[in-house]
Amino acid sequence: MKNYADSNLGNANLATKAISLGFTTATTLQRSQVIEAPNAVSLVAKCKQRSSPTFVNPLSAPDFYNSAALVEMCREREKIVEIPLVYLLRSPNKSKLIFQLRIFLKNCLKRKVKFLFTSRASNEFELKSPREIIAIGYVLGLTFQQAAAALNKVQGE
Repeated sequence: MKNYADSNLGNANLATKAISLGFTTATTLQRSQVIEAPNAVSLVAKCKQRSSPTFVNPLSAPDFYNSAALVEMCREREKIVEIPLVYLLRSPNKSKLIFQLRIFLKNCLKRKVKFLFTSRASNEFELKSPREIIAIGYVLGLTFQQAAAALNKVQGE
């Protein structure tokens, strides 16, 4: 059995449920550990700051997918891109977000930017098993190994 880790920012009380779904560990990322901004330009600016957090949530910016500067800044500053799946679950236009994520992840892979799938689930219905998340990774254009690595550890390490 693989060691899969779920990083859950939304509700720390879901750790037991996440483990019952097949995760080995379930942790909570603090908001202070994640860079978020209303647009890609602001995300890039926050990534440039010396004391900025390690994780970047590109989905907080609607224009994330076509920002080569964001991908490059994450590579340069060794930031880890967080892909919170709750954005996909709650999106009113899932097909558009899937399309955008496919483009963004392809650029991350090309530039060897590390990324990590997180749930950010606020309730048990938003939690997905590792198998389901790997299937979502397939839909996003990843191979089994790439999707599993983004759960097992940070992709690219």
